[in-house]
Amino acid sequence: MKTILKSSNSTTITLNEDEYGTKTISKLFHNTRSFENECQVIELLNCALKPSNKHKQTLTYPFLESLQNRLQKPRPMKEACKIMLQVCIILKELQQKALIHRDIKPSNLFFDKNNKLLINDFETIQNTQQTTPSFGRTCGTPTYMPPEQFKNDTITHLADQYAAGAILFHLLCGAPPYNGQIPLTELHKQKSERAPNPGKLNLDLSAPCCAIVKRMMAPAPKERYQNLEQLVTELEALLQEKRSLILEAPSVKISTPAKAKDHKVLYGAIAILVIYIIYRLSIS
Repeated sequence: MKTILKSSNSTTITLNEDEYGTKTISKLFHNTRSFENECQVIELLNCALKPSNKHKQTLTYPFLESLQNRLQKPRPMKEACKIMLQVCIILKELQQKALIHRDIKPSNLFFDKNNKLLINDFETIQNTQQTTPSFGRTCGTPTYMPPEQFKNDTITHLADQYAAGAILFHLLCGAPPYNGQIPLTELHKQKSERAPNPGKLNLDLSAPCCAIVKRMMAPAPKERYQNLEQLVTELEALLQEKRSLILEAPSVKISTPAKAKDHKVLYGAIAILVIYIIYRLSIS
């Protein structure tokens, strides 16, 4: 059985299910060059979701859970930070390979059977080492892409960091930071003015946690984390802070009042006396 999930000028994505109930996802490319570029990037990246089959401009993938499925409600801070640390691994590899994904979003991130996060969909990818990119196109998903991407400006790897910050916001709050359904001009205006504050939607978030999201989603690229290692360090510090609060929680000792202790002694003596009287009566 086949069900078309998405169709565009460039690709058609289909959900397949065989007679045994095994599901796969097929991605048919309508353009040979796009197909070859996608295959090239997949081979280049360790963090890429690998196809189980490749045939006639079609890539077939195992059916895996996407991050989108875990966004129905706010996730605990510890879980959100652990997921974001995995996203940072992906961001780091993209940066090392001089690539900008330009469309990082929950539906492009998948968990394998070991709960490792992998990335997919490289139609929008750009090679920063090429003066005129030989593949990719300027686009993205409005809800997650940074303000500089709206204007088709020259972008850097910090655009992907902004998208990751929007995902972290979504994880922590159970809702995306912006409404992607409003007109693009209004959405761009909102994103250009200030970074969103997740603490307004989730009152349980700590100030350091909110600060990380706001910096990742700073309107100006220069205000975001210039070094991914610093972001990783701050996320790990959040996890450590959570553990410390648990480990250092004061233990509560329930002391027995002196009078209560005296009563126990009295009741014990009475019990012994009653037993002795019963015994004497039984032998008399």
